[in-house]
Amino acid sequence: MFLQGYGPVIAAGTWQTIKLSLLSLAVAFMIGLVGAAAKLSHSRAPRVLSTVYTTLIRGVPDLVLMLLLFFSMQIWLNHLTDLMNVDQIDIDPFTAGVLTLGFIYGAYFTETFRGAFLSVPRGQMEAAAAYGMTGWQAFSRIMFPQMMRFALPGIGNNWQVLVKSTALVSIIGLADVVKASQDAGRGTMRFFFFTIVAGAIYLVITTLSNFVLIYLERRYSTGVRRATMIELLHTYWKAYLFTDGYNITGVAITLWLLVVSISIGFCLSIPLAVARVSRSKWISAPVWLYTYVFRGTPLYVQLLLCYTGIYSLECVRSHDFLNAFFRQGMYCTLLAFTLNTCAYTTEIFAGVIRATPYGEIEAARAYGMSGFTLYRRVILPSALRRALPYYSNEVILMLHATTVAFTATVPDILKIARDVNSATYQSFGAFGIAALLYLGISFTLVGLFRRAEQRWLAYLRPQGK
Repeated sequence: MFLQGYGPVIAAGTWQTIKLSLLSLAVAFMIGLVGAAAKLSHSRAPRVLSTVYTTLIRGVPDLVLMLLLFFSMQIWLNHLTDLMNVDQIDIDPFTAGVLTLGFIYGAYFTETFRGAFLSVPRGQMEAAAAYGMTGWQAFSRIMFPQMMRFALPGIGNNWQVLVKSTALVSIIGLADVVKASQDAGRGTMRFFFFTIVAGAIYLVITTLSNFVLIYLERRYSTGVRRATMIELLHTYWKAYLFTDGYNITGVAITLWLLVVSISIGFCLSIPLAVARVSRSKWISAPVWLYTYVFRGTPLYVQLLLCYTGIYSLECVRSHDFLNAFFRQGMYCTLLAFTLNTCAYTTEIFAGVIRATPYGEIEAARAYGMSGFTLYRRVILPSALRRALPYYSNEVILMLHATTVAFTATVPDILKIARDVNSATYQSFGAFGIAALLYLGISFTLVGLFRRAEQRWLAYLRPQGK
């Protein structure tokens, strides 16, 4: 037989997993609604309690919480019944598993519902009040349906994670599909096969769940037309290109970061490259150390160091100029980007300087040129021309690297795309526009470098016979 007599055991475990998932979802859903309402309350006490709940639950691994709550719940209940002088209440493992999973994922649903409630336009509730609707009517007919439309993507993600987390309940003794597959594997010594069976069952459950979620999204989106990429661009084009009405944003900020960082980095890299190829270790070693550190660590880490690390030093905060400089995300971003691109550019220029044909240097010396004149008229012009293909790669990579600027609150293209996505839940459109803008800038840079190579590297092109 295909399952060697363990078919009923696997089927019972599958049904147990489905029941556990659905009931835990219901508990988490209700806790999420209550928690979201508490977080959005005008009263301080509910807000604090809900914040503490979501922070603690989301900050501890699920398995640790599951073991803590599962084994502690019965003990706490026994203490409570002893204090009340009533008979002890025994909680069966299935009920304890439902309450545990529901309590854990209620924290995630709380944040999902809070974000969805905040996405409902306030004008709709004001219109409901103007029509004379009661609070419950406005909530049930306007607020809740609108909230569900915004929350469904988050609910889908939470549901998928919750279903997969039910696999952990086998550790605490519940006879779910994982426990059943383990028992079947031990009984037949076919552990690999029955583990694959358990994985396939979870895939079937999540696949069917996706169809249900698609149906719900279509139902709650009835009468609502999704904004196309063109419509999003029509609404947010100013923010994407140059301003959100208050600050310079989008393409303008991205180009500013790129141009300023590569310009300063270019100017600094030329003397550093000359020092890098120096025969004196006292001159070349510090430059090597600088390029080694900045090329060997991620730009994101360097940005965090400039934006949060340096500012945490007391000597920086106590100095007026340094305090003002490192408190600004833009300045910290420019500093990190400049130091990073300067390190890479220094190595590029140092490499092409070393590759300068020795005959050119000998000819210059034969003309009686000094060291400074030799570099100014022969070595550097030749090296910079030959470095163009390599330097074009660095500029393109630097453009891509500007996407981490949003972590320092700099409103670049990606920051605007994230804001548009948060406001509209149109992820493909919001980030698709950002991708097209980056693509357009990249094509422009490639074209500029191609024209520069055609002008300054024409003598290197193969000549026809």
